[in-house]
Amino acid sequence: MSGQGSSYFVTLVAVSVGLLVLFVLATTLGGPGPAPTLRRLAATGWIWLYLAIFFIPIAIGVYYWLMLREEEVVVTDEGIARHSRWGDEWLRWDEVRAYNRQPILFRQTRLGRISGLSRFFVRGARLLDLPPVCYELVGAEDRNGIPRVLRFEPGTIEEMPWLLQIIEEHVGPPVDV
Repeated sequence: MSGQGSSYFVTLVAVSVGLLVLFVLATTLGGPGPAPTLRRLAATGWIWLYLAIFFIPIAIGVYYWLMLREEEVVVTDEGIARHSRWGDEWLRWDEVRAYNRQPILFRQTRLGRISGLSRFFVRGARLLDLPPVCYELVGAEDRNGIPRVLRFEPGTIEEMPWLLQIIEEHVGPPVDV
């Protein structure tokens, strides 16, 4: 399974195109048209504002695509591994001590508030399925006595429902924390 970077990119490009269409419609229907309006904006120096409104969502989409393009979760009969920009994690199924489900605010995720857009990516999902939740697989302790935790947050994994189903087959249903 891969990350959702391309989904963020496509969504934010669609936002930019939507803003461009609104601009063209507003100037065509209620004014002299896009060309005279663009000339007037360029002459007054306000063109930069409209360019920023159009290009900022695209730049944000590129940033999240670059961040999540290496995100990958590999599930095998022996365990589960996650490769991401935050580091590689691995947990064997027989080492899993707990499988937790807990509510989380979007701003508390690794991605931040933009992970709220992920609600639009899941096929058949309810948009108002609140609160968002993260899932944690808690494993054995490392050398320092800290349990190893594999955390799956909203907005990072493309096929989250399928992944959760596979995890439940191996360790049972999650416990609400």
